Amino acid sequence: MGCIITSPFCNRIKNNSQVVYVDNTIKGMRMVLEGEIDGFIDSYAFIAEYLDNYDIKQGELTILDKDATLSTYLVTEQENRNLISLVNEGIQRFKQDGSDLTGTKNLYHQHDQKISRLISSMNHRKVFRYSIDDNLYPLFYRDGQGNLAGYIYDFINLLQARSGLIFEYVSDEGKSISEMIEKGDIDFVPIVKPFDDLNENIVRL
Repeated sequence: MGCIITSPFCNRIKNNSQVVYVDNTIKGMRMVLEGEIDGFIDSYAFIAEYLDNYDIKQGELTILDKDATLSTYLVTEQENRNLISLVNEGIQRFKQDGSDLTGTKNLYHQHDQKISRLISSMNHRKVFRYSIDDNLYPLFYRDGQGNLAGYIYDFINLLQARSGLIFEYVSDEGKSISEMIEKGDIDFVPIVKPFDDLNENIVRL
């Protein structure tokens, strides 16, 4: 396992005798791709950006447990009460408004925050179950060996590799899709429809 030597993420694996310390994300990711290390721990945003820039689709991105969240603190003299009060008021205002505390415009940081909020809203569950007719060639079907394949299947696998979430296919076993959703057997259904025929409850992929 590797990590950037100056990164706080190294504390997560410091007791591992096989830790390999590197200078930056690019070097660490290259070592993973070349088989020199089994994994690399870093910020989701940095890893996701690297995967996109180099169009890497193999491998798996895993999100650490909720207790791995890094907290940011402001350290100052106790006498600076005006500054402390100003910061606390600002944070409280953002929380009340439901605003993003970072206000970042970085796409990868935004993705990181959205994924974190999604996991939090699902009681920190990372596995999301879905179902769809497996006889929809070329969108979603079973190949000659009975394995799932198709455009939708590939997209979900790519989404899993890039997001750190886990998507599990559930066979309908004779049940209707609506029944499976109502009973909580699945979380969502991937569908393909024309853009002009979508309503607000359908997410465009």
